[in-house]
Amino acid sequence: MPGLFIDVPPIDRSPSAIALECEDTTVQARVETWNISLHTGVTVFMRETPQANLMLFSAHTALADILDRPEEYDFTDFTEDDTTDEGGAIWADELHVTNAVHEVMADRMLDM
Repeated sequence: MPGLFIDVPPIDRSPSAIALECEDTTVQARVETWNISLHTGVTVFMRETPQANLMLFSAHTALADILDRPEEYDFTDFTEDDTTDEGGAIWADELHVTNAVHEVMADRMLDM
């Protein structure tokens, strides 16, 4: 049976974290620690269990790429504030991304 693991996206770059001014330390460190542990654990398990059909998708890498280079993605009505403000092309609210971002991530998953 196949399995899919997805790491934590860069929530330290969300409007909520930016508003709380914690994007640069606490949240980022926790996300990084979790993602490293997840990647290590999945890699070790896959090495020790070759019959397992597992995939690891980095939501962190995908969303960071969108936030770093938003102009390369086809968002409608994109503005520079969309990378940091809720209610735009990237952030639907203070923590959740829009359907358009989910579509980009789903496309990247399909390309794995």
